[in-house]
Amino acid sequence: MKFDFYRDVLSLMMGKLGLPGADNFGRESNQRRSLLLDTVMQGRPRVSSCKLLQLPAEILADIVDLLSDDRTSLESLALVNSDCQQLARCCHFAEVNFDYSLEAKQLASRLVEDKSSQLSKPGIGACIRRDTFASHPHHVAHSS
Repeated sequence: MKFDFYRDVLSLMMGKLGLPGADNFGRESNQRRSLLLDTVMQGRPRVSSCKLLQLPAEILADIVDLLSDDRTSLESLALVNSDCQQLARCCHFAEVNFDYSLEAKQLASRLVEDKSSQLSKPGIGACIRRDTFASHPHHVAHSS
């Protein structure tokens, strides 16, 4: 049988996109990855017995990373149960900016509340990978 380059399966496979800073699927490679569910559960066992949450934490983190650009899907995931809520929070709260905005103040209040009730359930604080404190002039001028 003669080798035919045009019929060879390898020639049909897609190579790297060649975009700077992107992986094989065109996603940013410097994007902050989600923490593992076992880490953000803060030593607590998983509550749910569904098949999805029986997967290893590393695979769950990869799934959540794939959903990271789709806010609607992350919000839907968070509504399933408390374990899925923590999975979604891993992505949603990976990076937090405190800039004196109303949302930042509410998040800070929520973090304080979570710290006081830390014994009963895992909180948002365990999901934060990086926080930035940089005041925005507009928010500082209008804060009380």
